[in-house]
Amino acid sequence: MRIAKMILEEFNFQDLAFEYREGSYALILPDTELYRGTTELDLFQKKVASTKELGQPVTLTVGLSSRNGRLVDGVTLLTEASQALKRARSQGAGSLIGFQADPEKYRGMIARKS
Repeated sequence: MRIAKMILEEFNFQDLAFEYREGSYALILPDTELYRGTTELDLFQKKVASTKELGQPVTLTVGLSSRNGRLVDGVTLLTEASQALKRARSQGAGSLIGFQADPEKYRGMIARKS
């Protein structure tokens, strides 16, 4: 699909862009904190929406997460981003939601488990 090509053109780390499910994509943006990630993806949403080459208007809905100073695995990040996407979808097409973890609470939770 043309959106996949646009993702590969827009984001530098092409080996970190994946088709997640039909019509869904997952991106890993290394060394990118949540605010910058939301800014980049907001601009990408606008670029896709204004692209005439797609033949019809396309609206992207985005959910994202960030390590945010935490040592979390990919499964956790994907779960958080999926939950953010679910919430974004509930707010309507074109929404963008970022999962904002509190690193202090996370460290406290890890300390209690030790």
